[in-house]
Amino acid sequence: MESDCVVVFYTQCTRTSDTVCKPLESHYCTEQVRGSCTQAEKHTACSPGHYIQQERWCNVHAVNSQSYCTALKDTVRDVCTAGTYSNGSLQTCQPHPKCEDFGLVEKKPGTCSTDAECGKQTSYSVIATILFGVGVVMVVVVAVFMVLKKTHKPVQHAGVCVPPVATRPPNRDTFK
Repeated sequence: MESDCVVVFYTQCTRTSDTVCKPLESHYCTEQVRGSCTQAEKHTACSPGHYIQQERWCNVHAVNSQSYCTALKDTVRDVCTAGTYSNGSLQTCQPHPKCEDFGLVEKKPGTCSTDAECGKQTSYSVIATILFGVGVVMVVVVAVFMVLKKTHKPVQHAGVCVPPVATRPPNRDTFK
């Protein structure tokens, strides 16, 4: 238990009222005397995966027409449900984003204490997708070519042999 160092003066004593002390911020009062805090402890921090269900219960006091809250109990924590997360300092668990809704892919799934990480599709996967598509097209083209080659038989000639035409030197008489 911590001592007076976590209790601060709120108002000084007057002829008609006692000094009023309250706990420091992030502390709660463990002992009170006539509405004044005499002992306080630090609020327990939430661990990741938990959220602050209720930060403090208060005793509301009015002193010199001003009201203030004295925290009387420690922070109440609860566990985040599936699909949500908290780093331990949140008042509510936050839902994990659906990366696809933003045109992104999930790089790392979320846990109860960390958010999901979204990112752009890597260039490697884009390149792999393109290469796969080109490969499929090439296989289809080769398959079609092979089918056409088997169904289309070349025309065979009957083996007729045509002798080459002999060329003779021009007759000199024909040019006269």
